[in-house]
Amino acid sequence: MDEKDIKTEPEGMTGDPKPDSGKADGKPENEGFTQADIDAAVKAALAENNKDIEARIKSAREEAEKLATMNAEERQKEEQRIERENFAKEKAALEAEKLKMFAERKLTVAGLPTALASTVAVGDEKTTQANIDALAETFNGAVANGVKAKLAGKTPHGGGAGGTASDKDKMKADIEKAMRRGF
Repeated sequence: MDEKDIKTEPEGMTGDPKPDSGKADGKPENEGFTQADIDAAVKAALAENNKDIEARIKSAREEAEKLATMNAEERQKEEQRIERENFAKEKAALEAEKLKMFAERKLTVAGLPTALASTVAVGDEKTTQANIDALAETFNGAVANGVKAKLAGKTPHGGGAGGTASDKDKMKADIEKAMRRGF
């Protein structure tokens, strides 16, 4: 017998592994997004982003053209107005963040989830505190009602201190009977 007559693999099997089809039914396991789906999503996101950028550029151009047509005094007043607007926006954002942090501290003290801070942080600290108090009252009431509902049920019968005299007599007789038998 020659070496070439000896088979190292069973019939039907080759040394090349077949690509795994995934599931037993022959369908690929991951039927997710195709490259075309991904490309379309990326194009849509880029188009949206480009619209935003173009709007900002247009606004900046209009502002620059407006400033270019003004004399030095008007330009200075307009720049000051823009700076005041930007300052007011930044101040409002800072105050909102400060109020949110206040709400998070108060929610923690009240034992409530801090994820609710954005929801209760409205207006000023006084309003926020009132919102937290109302939320705590509602939340704690709901928890108490849930606990009561879980604990509610039928009272166990027999064997307890609340059993009837006949139940106690029966248990006493059963115990005496078991003791006479010797357990």
